[in-house]
Amino acid sequence: MLRKIKMVFVTALYNFRLWKGNVRIISTFILAFILCFLLTDKLIGFAVEQETSMQAVEAFVLTFGDSNSILLSSLLLLLLFGDVPFITTATPFFLIRENRKTWVMGQVVYIIFAAAIYLLFILLSTCLLCAKYSFPKNIWSQTAAILAYSDKGNKIALPAAVKTLEMGRPYQT
Repeated sequence: MLRKIKMVFVTALYNFRLWKGNVRIISTFILAFILCFLLTDKLIGFAVEQETSMQAVEAFVLTFGDSNSILLSSLLLLLLFGDVPFITTATPFFLIRENRKTWVMGQVVYIIFAAAIYLLFILLSTCLLCAKYSFPKNIWSQTAAILAYSDKGNKIALPAAVKTLEMGRPYQT
């Protein structure tokens, strides 16, 4: 049993080794950073205009709370997984050493970890881009309150849900 679990992670790790120097992977992360830059630009401009600051992860919550932003980032995720079903020259060797179920589980583990890395990259990119205007305390900022409780958020296409602000804190969200 332990050997099968080890082989699942070895299979997933092999897929991560293919990231080194892969133009598709590098392009995905560069385009993701550009997407974060373009989406957070409106929020930073609004915060500067209102002379307010924002919470560190608030930019991620507010910019990717929109369905269009989620769609754009999902398209980049499709670029990341453009080589599904991950069949390479090493696949026959993996299938000889393990069964198909173990190999497929390795691919599933790879997809889960790759998606988590991509999402973490987007979170860190938005935090980095908004670092000059942000603070780390786990409370909603005045910027989010203005966007949520006034009509200004809809005017600049950054709808902040009042329910989001009232039900949780930024880090939990």
